[in-house]
Amino acid sequence: MDISSDGGPAPSGGKESGGSGGDGSLRDVIDQIHSVASHIAASSEAAELKVPADAGNDTQACVSLIDRLSDVLKTLSDADSRFSNELSQIPTTEYNTHRSCIFRYPLGTCVVVTSRTRREAGKYVWVTARVHRTEDRGQKGTAVYMREVGGREEELEPVIVPHEANKPPHGQRGFKLSSEKGVARSDGKPDYGRPCLPGVPAAVMGHIGSFLTTTAVTRLTRVNKETREKATDDTYGVFRHFAMTDDESGKYRSIQKQHQLKHLGKIRTAYLEASPVASCVVECLEKSAETLGELHVPHVPSGLFFSTPMRAPGYSTPFSNLTHMNVQSFKWLDCFSKRRWSLPALKILQIGKPPKSLLIGQAHSYSHLSAAAFLVPLLSASPNIERLEAERMVIDDGDWADFTASLNSCLNLTTIAGLDILMCQFGRLNELKDALDQQWSKPEKKDLPKKLGFVVRDPTIDGEYGQGADGVQAFSRWAAEANCDLEWQPWDTLRVGCNSDTVSGGLPAPVGLYGEVARQLIAKTADVTLCVGGPRFHPSWRDELIFPRAEKLTIDADGASALDSIPEWLTEREGEGQTAASRHFPAVAHLEVFFGSFELSDLPSAPSKLSRLVAALTGLKRVTFYSYPSLAVACELLSYLSVPRLAKAYFARPPGAGLFNGPDTYEWPDDVLEEWPLRCPLIEHMATAPDESDGDLWRDKEGVESFLQLVSTLRPLRADLTGYIY
Repeated sequence: MDISSDGGPAPSGGKESGGSGGDGSLRDVIDQIHSVASHIAASSEAAELKVPADAGNDTQACVSLIDRLSDVLKTLSDADSRFSNELSQIPTTEYNTHRSCIFRYPLGTCVVVTSRTRREAGKYVWVTARVHRTEDRGQKGTAVYMREVGGREEELEPVIVPHEANKPPHGQRGFKLSSEKGVARSDGKPDYGRPCLPGVPAAVMGHIGSFLTTTAVTRLTRVNKETREKATDDTYGVFRHFAMTDDESGKYRSIQKQHQLKHLGKIRTAYLEASPVASCVVECLEKSAETLGELHVPHVPSGLFFSTPMRAPGYSTPFSNLTHMNVQSFKWLDCFSKRRWSLPALKILQIGKPPKSLLIGQAHSYSHLSAAAFLVPLLSASPNIERLEAERMVIDDGDWADFTASLNSCLNLTTIAGLDILMCQFGRLNELKDALDQQWSKPEKKDLPKKLGFVVRDPTIDGEYGQGADGVQAFSRWAAEANCDLEWQPWDTLRVGCNSDTVSGGLPAPVGLYGEVARQLIAKTADVTLCVGGPRFHPSWRDELIFPRAEKLTIDADGASALDSIPEWLTEREGEGQTAASRHFPAVAHLEVFFGSFELSDLPSAPSKLSRLVAALTGLKRVTFYSYPSLAVACELLSYLSVPRLAKAYFARPPGAGLFNGPDTYEWPDDVLEEWPLRCPLIEHMATAPDESDGDLWRDKEGVESFLQLVSTLRPLRADLTGYIY
């Protein structure tokens, strides 16, 4: 038998095969039969809608119609049986292994696609639809018409399916058309058809592309013509989103000519996870200035900060649709500032914490970079900005005036969060008030909710806390009148202590702005350093110094006599008994010790303020000795603990290391050796150095021998010794 190019038998010469119309081929006859079958199916669906749900079957007209339709059904059943027998005669060759899409997607096939209209939260959703009609589109393929099953019963966009489905590359996934229940496979699981990219709706392909980097989605342009057109589509294409990771930055930095980057002229969202700045990427963003809406640059560790060597253009680039910038990298922020970006539509600007920079002329000395050099140009070019947020925004004294002046051009600014401030710089608050009051005092903005968030660097609450409060009371009153919330967040450890010699007995706990600052710092801090020594706290602090979130407590004492200055009320517990938690430090799990030089005999005998304070830490899991006069003092402190078990006990430095008058010997007192094993908790892990300390400190033979004696005395479950013997 001769085989035609379309997979059917070739007609004999001089004689047509098939019905009227068409080319007389086997495929044409099958298409005509399918057209008749589709028409019958559509007529049946329309007839079902005409028949009322409560229609009776006992009338004479209905009985007569049922009989006639039964005869039609018998005729159709016979035709279907004959049609199946005839189809079985089609020869199997390499040309007809690809089935026509009308057989791959018959009427009733279930399809999983995205909705035609937006649903919940304004987004497209996945829906299940059923094929109810197909239409031959010639060489383009077959149009598959689908209607949602249940729900809104939405009529979906028709999908053009090629007549022949080529086998996709290995691992390629895409649009699925399946039968409602699936075909059972050899392993017993249902087979819902072969996944493939052809037929994927453009919106779905664009959504898939948002999960990949631009380097990865570029491969879609080389699959086939249909996939290329959808990938490069301006409305749904994958190049609307630009994504770059740090391991791809080298490829972009090696690009010298802009024409090497294709399809990147209409970027809408950009994600740049890269430490070094790639100039070609910056140019792509500027080329997409009219379409770019969001820009995200996460923080990537990169060491010290060095300015980006990029020249400023002769004119500014206006980004007319860019509303949100989240730039955690100061290198990229420096680049955008130098490129003179104009941001008329920007609403939200978020920046990260400042990196370290090398101090000029001072080897191994670093400082945190001031953000004013980058922020001032960007704020001046963002008249409609509403929120300026940072993890920590450091502004040097020399840049403060320029920073506050740039705020005058921000007409809609209502939120500034993360502004770094020292307690000795509270005079800045009045200058900030004067800059913001020009806009916030206007009648149309006076009732709008506003927020100022401050990050307090090196916060300290001591006996002198509250002095100078009268100078900032005007700022507090202004904030209340402007409907502005004030938030205060500690950046470093909160130092608490009375170490001033100028105030005997300490000042009472302040009210007003200073009181609110203290309350928020105390409530939010996770790290407290208790500096003992000097005059005691005023009793009014008793109900103020309660640290509900503090997980680490550091006790810093210059000498044994300083330990007597611990306030008595600081040792209180929430209840009676050894299991009652500390009232002031209920969540502490890590205790650090910095003790000066003194002998074991100088410690107050237990029970003392120190022993009661330490014993109240019922949630303690780790103790680290960073500075201590002797291992005997360390053992004595461990014996104060009330917890039955410690997860870790670290001795970061040998006894006396870092002290001006360290001990001359590592000898242990003989009269307490038998008591420590009984009074100290079981230690799971004892070591000479935690991960963040220098193990090279343990370098003398006597120190190592004393640590081994400590291990034999306390008998931990595990002991690690890191040291160097010269």
